[in-house]
Amino acid sequence: MKRYILFFILCALALAGCRQKSDEVLSYAYNDNMAFGEANRSYAGKFEVMWRGMSANYALWDYEYEQGLDWDKVYDAYLPKFEALDKQQDPVTNAQLKALLDSVVAPLHDGHLAIQMKNHQTGTYVTSSPGYMRVQRERGEEHAMVYGKEPILDHYQTSGKLKAYKKCSTTDVDQTYSYAPFLANPLSVTYALFDDNIAYFGFNHFSLLFYVDPDIAAQKFPDADSTALAIITGIRDTWNAWFDAIQEHHKAGDLGGVIIDVRSNGGGLLADYQLVIGALVPSGGMLESNARFKRGTGRLDYSPILPQTMNTFPDEHVTVTEPIAVLGNCATVSMGEHTAYSAKVLDNGCLIGTRTYGGFCALSGKETYTNNYAGFVGEQNVTSVFCYIPQEVAFTLDNKIIEGRGVTPDIEIPFDAATWNKGAGADNQIDRALQFIRTGN
Repeated sequence: MKRYILFFILCALALAGCRQKSDEVLSYAYNDNMAFGEANRSYAGKFEVMWRGMSANYALWDYEYEQGLDWDKVYDAYLPKFEALDKQQDPVTNAQLKALLDSVVAPLHDGHLAIQMKNHQTGTYVTSSPGYMRVQRERGEEHAMVYGKEPILDHYQTSGKLKAYKKCSTTDVDQTYSYAPFLANPLSVTYALFDDNIAYFGFNHFSLLFYVDPDIAAQKFPDADSTALAIITGIRDTWNAWFDAIQEHHKAGDLGGVIIDVRSNGGGLLADYQLVIGALVPSGGMLESNARFKRGTGRLDYSPILPQTMNTFPDEHVTVTEPIAVLGNCATVSMGEHTAYSAKVLDNGCLIGTRTYGGFCALSGKETYTNNYAGFVGEQNVTSVFCYIPQEVAFTLDNKIIEGRGVTPDIEIPFDAATWNKGAGADNQIDRALQFIRTGN
């Protein structure tokens, strides 16, 4: 009899061990049932995946605690609200799910962070971004005015203030033309040489290397037809014109200075640094910021803070000793912000405009976990929960975190849309950069 009792006890223990939900920290790297099974059918399950995934992989917890956010209290406060959605008699709308997710995400400070949840009742996704919500809340009027806008220098050209003017865009074709790599991430570049040899370069995102390097362009655009090839060459020629003008006039001793315009620049390719700030400083790299990495699944499992050296242009080129002005605004993000911050690092640099977006941390190019215990949670538009999490925490050179705030300009000047008037008038921020270069203040 004792033998049978022992047998039933062992069976009960075995059954108790066959849990549908593991207490172990899951990677959430793949769309497997252990990680996402409950989340596929439950709003509370989605919250659990999001909360646990963020708990193990988000790299700003110490900073968040300093700002007054306690992630454990978030769990206690919001799990019942997600459980209430599961019990709701009426269908849960996307608006209801997004409003609840927004309230969870809003206090976080990482500018790149985005969290997506699938509403299993509607079959569609909702997404929350704390950076976007913060900019809309604090600087919505400015953001609406500048987001997606490209600087137009036609006024300076028609008024005779430019010695050279060249621009090219992947959208500079008939609207019926469609070349998929261009449509996915349109690039616009502008070069101008002002009458006192101030070399201007503006662009809307960092993907220059795909066009400027012929070998990389051939790999990136293997199916390019004659129209696409003409645009690729046009973008390459525009960058080369800016670079060559700097080389020529610096060597001649009459370079007035350089303007780099990253207003409304959404960031992008880290390797592009060598073609922008890196084309103005010596080869061999530039110490631009500091960083730390996640080194475990514990919230505060961080590496030491380490110096981060950006690649600079490897070929022979001059070192620009003349004034360098970088233009930024509240839609300057990511690599745009690193370029903006570099102006503050350079002895001859100056950041002009308005405070940048506040997405300074770097991203992982991988779509699953990395060896830094960071990266993506889930798969975008596949798993019921997806978290877009930066790979590292970036610090300024004096070890300050500026995430969720942005880079503060040396010379603050709001954009004057009334006088700019879509190219018919002057651009007051460009004018201020010209003033700095010409006068030193």
